[in-house]
Amino acid sequence: MHCADARQRGALLIVFALLLPVALGAAGVALELSLVYQRKAQLQNYADAVALAAARSLNGTTAGVNDAVLKAATAAADQAASGAAMTWSPDALSFSAAPDAAEADWRNAAAAAAAPAGLAYARVDTRELDMAPVSSAFLALVGGAAPVSAAARAVAGRAGTRVTPLAVCAMGDPTATRSNPGGGTGTGGGATELLQYGFRFGVSYNLLKLNAAKNTVTPEYFLVDPIQQGGGGPGGAVDHTADAVLAPFMCSGTVQLPRVTGATLRLRRPASFTLGGQLNSRFSAYGTGALACLPANAPPDTNVREYNSTGSWMAPAPAAASAAPAAADSDQPYNTVADRAIAPDAASYGPLWAYGTARQAAGGGAISRNRWPALYPVATGQAPTAPAYGSGTPYTQTTVANFLAPTEPGLALRRILVIPLVSCPVPPGADTQAQVLALAQFFMMEQAGAAGVRGEFAGVADESTLAGAVELYR
Repeated sequence: MHCADARQRGALLIVFALLLPVALGAAGVALELSLVYQRKAQLQNYADAVALAAARSLNGTTAGVNDAVLKAATAAADQAASGAAMTWSPDALSFSAAPDAAEADWRNAAAAAAAPAGLAYARVDTRELDMAPVSSAFLALVGGAAPVSAAARAVAGRAGTRVTPLAVCAMGDPTATRSNPGGGTGTGGGATELLQYGFRFGVSYNLLKLNAAKNTVTPEYFLVDPIQQGGGGPGGAVDHTADAVLAPFMCSGTVQLPRVTGATLRLRRPASFTLGGQLNSRFSAYGTGALACLPANAPPDTNVREYNSTGSWMAPAPAAASAAPAAADSDQPYNTVADRAIAPDAASYGPLWAYGTARQAAGGGAISRNRWPALYPVATGQAPTAPAYGSGTPYTQTTVANFLAPTEPGLALRRILVIPLVSCPVPPGADTQAQVLALAQFFMMEQAGAAGVRGEFAGVADESTLAGAVELYR
């Protein structure tokens, strides 16, 4: 009996002795696999943080690329301070115009800085970094690499941009000076007035009645593909400029393009403008039907009072909600009477300074309202005046004449349309493409329709202030 027990104990000891190395090896392998997983997670967090930091700086300029490189290095240093054991190198950072670009289309920092237009995504690949591998003595025993190297990759970029998918021609140079004889100099003087891309601050334009071409009264405006950028030939099989596709983007005033300024956009010349109802959500007007906007994703402005010929602060009262279109002239583009040397009468100027004032050419300071006679001369009758203007611009006032609260919760400045200004002439055809020179802000004066989208020019916008949140793509 005792001999049998002794033999069993001896057998168990032999089995235990045989299995112990296996058990220890399995435990070691499990431990090393967990270390590899931990390193992989650490590297992914590192790559994500650096890519996000770099992508926030991309704005289509060399300065933006250079800042992205600096921000990436700063984020990498922060991650290293948190325990990420690796040395940062700019070789791990690259840029492209699409998150899923082919490998050949990813540019290093030097190449990106030399040609930054359209670059909107940053990629970090930790395989380019000098980092310690994970020791793997046990994994080597079962045929694994010794030591084990882990790596991660992250791509980040902006999800969208607050740009209205309606484009018009740039009407002049990026900056220019308009001379207003008798306008005075010094503080508030208007002798020299700032123009941006041919537009005057404080003047309202019908965006459907403009053309950079001379000696014509044929307008040029375009619907913008809000999803796919142009390049490599016009159009494409997918029609993103049909009303059914464009309607929600027109409601929200956004496009799902990472970069607009400097980019080539796909455009459509419509036979008529049929999306005014979507723009009118800014006035708490939603309409009905399948393409109607919803207040949840297209809130009204906090002030929905329309500014046109009714109840104006001006005398004489404006004839319409924008300056009257000008006649054809062999030396002038198709613009407005406010852009010519002199207008027929005060009413033809439309409402002035609803959102902002005219700007001085030197420094961009506000021009005083008492300079109106020099700023807005007329051929007949009295020059426009503003006896009921009040303190501050009409949009910011709370008087009944200038303010009307929406019926739904409002969002301030929703009436600002950010409109791409494209390089004209644009190639012919219903479906075409053009490069965006700048983004102009127009303050909607009244509800839009087929006859007009009327907005007061409020200056060129910096796209970095309009972009959506930076997101990780992979």
